Amino acid sequence: MQWLIGQAARWIVRHLISFLVIVAILVIGKFAYLEYSNHLSLRQDLGMLQAAKAEIEERRTSMGREFSDRISKLKTASLEQLDYRIQAIDRDLKGKQEQKVNAHVLSALSANGQIERLKLDFDIKLLQQERGYVEQLRARLVGRNDLETSRQKHERAYRELKENEILLVQFKQAHPTAIKIPFTKERQEFQNLEVKNKNLYDSNHQAFKEYEEKKKRLAALNQSTQQFEIQSVQLDSVLRELESAIAKHRDELGRNWVSRLSGSVQEVILTAFLVLLGIVITPVAVKIVFYFVLAPLASRLPPICLLPNTSGYIEGLGVNGQYGGGATKISAVSQEVRVDANHELIIHPEYLQSSSVSGWKETKWLLSNAYPMSSLASGMVALTCIRTEQIESVTVSATKDPLSEIGVLAIPRGSAIVLQPRNLVGVLQPVESSFRMIRLWRFSSLHAWLTLQLGYFVFHGPVDLIVKGCRGVRVEPSGTGRRVNQAATIGFSANVKYSTFRCETFASYLFGKQELLNDSFAGDAGFYIYEEMPNHDQRAGIAGRGLEGFTDSVLKIFGI
Repeated sequence: MQWLIGQAARWIVRHLISFLVIVAILVIGKFAYLEYSNHLSLRQDLGMLQAAKAEIEERRTSMGREFSDRISKLKTASLEQLDYRIQAIDRDLKGKQEQKVNAHVLSALSANGQIERLKLDFDIKLLQQERGYVEQLRARLVGRNDLETSRQKHERAYRELKENEILLVQFKQAHPTAIKIPFTKERQEFQNLEVKNKNLYDSNHQAFKEYEEKKKRLAALNQSTQQFEIQSVQLDSVLRELESAIAKHRDELGRNWVSRLSGSVQEVILTAFLVLLGIVITPVAVKIVFYFVLAPLASRLPPICLLPNTSGYIEGLGVNGQYGGGATKISAVSQEVRVDANHELIIHPEYLQSSSVSGWKETKWLLSNAYPMSSLASGMVALTCIRTEQIESVTVSATKDPLSEIGVLAIPRGSAIVLQPRNLVGVLQPVESSFRMIRLWRFSSLHAWLTLQLGYFVFHGPVDLIVKGCRGVRVEPSGTGRRVNQAATIGFSANVKYSTFRCETFASYLFGKQELLNDSFAGDAGFYIYEEMPNHDQRAGIAGRGLEGFTDSVLKIFGI
């Protein structure tokens, strides 16, 4: 019962967690979709607003020229033509104001409605300015007619005044005494002429005053109607509203998460592209320099001979390769190693397939206490040390790598072998004296720098080296000169001459099908050891193996 409750509880919790994850994914997805949709809408509206601003500014210039051309013709138009133009403007204004009312409702719903409203508002203000100017032209034309009427009125009043003054002088000369005697007919007529003269003078003065005022007003109208200019102050209010809408959309777009992310990406995308271009091009350029410049130069340099005075002898093979004189396969899927009381076997645990129950085993933490970091980097740590009192058989085989085969190199006393520690899986050595391993450096050799193998580990006999190789391990006598794929090289006798030669074709090197250099060995009393299928786990290509390749190169510098 308790088990059933526990299973039910786990089932509920598991599906509850799944439910919460689904809810979180849906919420995040909806939020991302809304943000993206809002981003697209804001960008579209912002583009339309900016285009509308540019259109209105261009419209201001074009309509200004159009109005100027039309109004220049209206300057000589008749009163009827001006009235007709005013009526046409009024009809346009009425139609655009009705459209503006409808656009005002739509402006609250979309940017298109707002843009349409602003365009109509702009057109209305332009038409209003044109109407005001046409009205000034009409007022100027009417003023000219009124001025002519006032001039004629003043001339008549002035003429009547002068005529009355002449009559007054003539009457005064005709009756010089009678006009001074009260209650006479002559005096009464003379007084009537004086009153009329005064009235005519006032009429003339009033007519002259009206004429001067109308003349001033007409001069002002002539001045104001010389050239039509669009009043920018009225139109700027439309542009300010448009700019305010653009700033608002930009602010909302800046707060949008999609816009922020895309903006950040746009800021670094060029740099990222240049970095990627450098990552792609740099290895190719380096390979070109290495293949066509450095590798041919290294091929002409003298070879490396690490220990010319030592022996390169390997027991069981002979100096000249007694097994046919050619390549000898010394490996198998498993090897039987015999351990007696005078020897101990130090083996990697992954390669210990079976052993006798007699004897004893202990852990040896490092292959060589003198080179702890090299032992650690090559994987030769936490090894198993096996000792027996009698001859026992130990089966050595790769328990995790199906392609690895095991070979045994018997190095006698006085002989030395250069070996890659990464291919070493164990040693069989005398109990009284451990094998000797030293590291030699060659900083002055271009061969070493091109291969990035500045350090070489040399194993001195007596010792049996147990090595691994992909698909098998072969040993060949160096003879007068042999070449092998550098990636396949496991080791060679320390007395042979070691050099490098460029691979045959550049394309195979460029695309990672072959290493830049092939190892070359020469010498009558030595061997070289290689595996049949090198670097089976290597990822080839133009750019190499990235961080993994960098790590391998660093280890190779130290001979590992």
